[in-house]
Amino acid sequence: MSTLPGDLVLDPFGGSGTTYSVCERRHRHWIGIEIENPQPIIERLTGKIDHHRNDDFVERPRLPIAAE
Repeated sequence: MSTLPGDLVLDPFGGSGTTYSVCERRHRHWIGIEIENPQPIIERLTGKIDHHRNDDFVERPRLPIAAE
């Protein structure tokens, strides 16, 4: 929710891969780490586990218009 398309997200605790999946769908680059059990991540990224639905977004801040 706090990133914009093209941003890089680091998730050092991969878990079931939800962050990675959302990054893929929301056009973010990602780096992930999981040393215990990568299988759920593989299943989520290959479509064997459903994606979580998340419609959150961040608007780019609008710069104030300079007074003339």
